Amino acid sequence: MRKVMVVLFLLFLAYSLWGEEIQLTDYASNHEYPQWSPDGNWIVYAMVDTAEAFNIYKVSAGGGDEIALTFDRFERYEYMAGNRQPQWSPDGSWIAYEGEEGMNDICTQVYKVPADGGDQVALTASYDYTHEKVQWSPDGNWISYETYSGGYWRLFKVPSAGGDISEITTPCFPYGSFSGQWSPDGEWLVYQRSYNIWKIRYDAGDEMNLTPSENSSDLPEWSPCGNWVTYQKRDTTSYLQIYKVSAEGGEEIALTFEHVDHYYPQWSPDGEWIAYMRHGPGESNQIYKVSPDETEPDEIQVTFSGYDCTYPQWSPDGYWVLYMRSDEHGSWQVFKTAAESGIKENAPIKPANISITVYPNPFNASCRISTPLNAKVEILDINGKRVSNIAGGDQTWEPSISAGTGVYFVRATLENEYCGLKKVIYLK
Repeated sequence: MRKVMVVLFLLFLAYSLWGEEIQLTDYASNHEYPQWSPDGNWIVYAMVDTAEAFNIYKVSAGGGDEIALTFDRFERYEYMAGNRQPQWSPDGSWIAYEGEEGMNDICTQVYKVPADGGDQVALTASYDYTHEKVQWSPDGNWISYETYSGGYWRLFKVPSAGGDISEITTPCFPYGSFSGQWSPDGEWLVYQRSYNIWKIRYDAGDEMNLTPSENSSDLPEWSPCGNWVTYQKRDTTSYLQIYKVSAEGGEEIALTFEHVDHYYPQWSPDGEWIAYMRHGPGESNQIYKVSPDETEPDEIQVTFSGYDCTYPQWSPDGYWVLYMRSDEHGSWQVFKTAAESGIKENAPIKPANISITVYPNPFNASCRISTPLNAKVEILDINGKRVSNIAGGDQTWEPSISAGTGVYFVRATLENEYCGLKKVIYLK
């Protein structure tokens, strides 16, 4: 009887969670700029805590206690005060952020703190201007940031181990250079310069305008392969649309066309999707995604909340989308949802009539999984982490000794098209 109750509970858990929003934070305050750790196990963010200003926190990707990494107190209180915009180092050992020293200091500096907790390390010490939007280079040796000095924005970098700062971009009036992003190979940065998207070598080489149009373009992001750059652009529709352009320059290609605004484009790790926030008149802000490889692709809704959702971030394995969502009190909380739920609910599955069968289900030792012969088949745990790969066709899956009782998912992919998902219950 007890085993039957366990099965029923796990089935309820699976059906209630799959394709739904999963709340990861619940403290009654704002949680902003969430970022996945490189291994996908943790999420870091800035939160307004009992210090009445932002400090850096982390939480398990499966939810749980919110763990403070900085403990600063600030004499002044305003919305922007504190430590904000955390970014994981590529090896996951450090978190860089823009921070204040407290008291009445209004000029943020570049800091880093061990991901497991410890002393904060200041990497800049200029109190004449702010240091914002830190970004690690892919090799972890540099941290870039933007600073407002002399009446315009400028891009700099500092060694992540500490040392002399150096300017990346040349001075540019009237607005300067900002929103810098490193290329996957670490050789280039893309950034916004006035109204256009530019790129430059990290060692301050020649600059190249990728979008030499008169329309305002901003928030550039590299594709995972480094061949494309996506960004948001206010085009002739008078709305912000998602665009892409070759990293070598050329035609600007629109990916969205609806007469609503589209913000914060983010590539999936495999380059198959771009997630973004969509805002339409009379609608709550929701997370959508679009294929970057189709002509006039469909916009696929990922979140279906009655509350505003924003700032999408893909998990390292591409399975989840993390985002900020307002709660019933108006505070920003951190949520995640399965990225492919939108495909399941909104897009046709190709090829048709593909199924996944599992027998027995539930099982307690091994099960037989049947999928298309040439499918890529993955076993995922309840958090979306891949625990095993098997071949297509008729195969036997026997969980490892370390696998625990619970809900798992069989995901089959055929020719890079989503084709099926099956819940499995494993009882040791």
